[in-house]
Amino acid sequence: MYMKLSKEQLTEHFRLSEFACGDEMIITPNFIQFVSRVLEPFRKWYNRPININSGYRTKEKNKAVGGVSSSLHLNAMAVDFSFPVEFKSMSKERKAQYLNNINQKWYSLCTEAGGYGQICWYDTYIHLGMSYNRQYFEDKRGKR
Repeated sequence: MYMKLSKEQLTEHFRLSEFACGDEMIITPNFIQFVSRVLEPFRKWYNRPININSGYRTKEKNKAVGGVSSSLHLNAMAVDFSFPVEFKSMSKERKAQYLNNINQKWYSLCTEAGGYGQICWYDTYIHLGMSYNRQYFEDKRGKR
């Protein structure tokens, strides 16, 4: 399928401005691969909008939000987005299935792109990142 993209449009579902920290952004070959080979296929599989709460972060922004000094956000290799509204009303079993499906798909896509998936679950949002060093998972729900 051929699709003409504007300077702002990175993929069918993502615009460059969604990843920016204010008016700052870094664009690297790894970032382009992350968005086109991992995040876009994930979005198509997920089959619902992903509204990015946090993409790239400056060092100052990362420190202000309590991010770790090695955060993938500093290299524009991670995104945070809110769970869908219906997540709150899911049964415990359905939530577990939903999160397990996300983990499996994310790790698979990152591996296919030559990296390692990194996932953190929070009470209201999920963090997805891709590293070239190690796979990572943490459940931080109820810990803040």
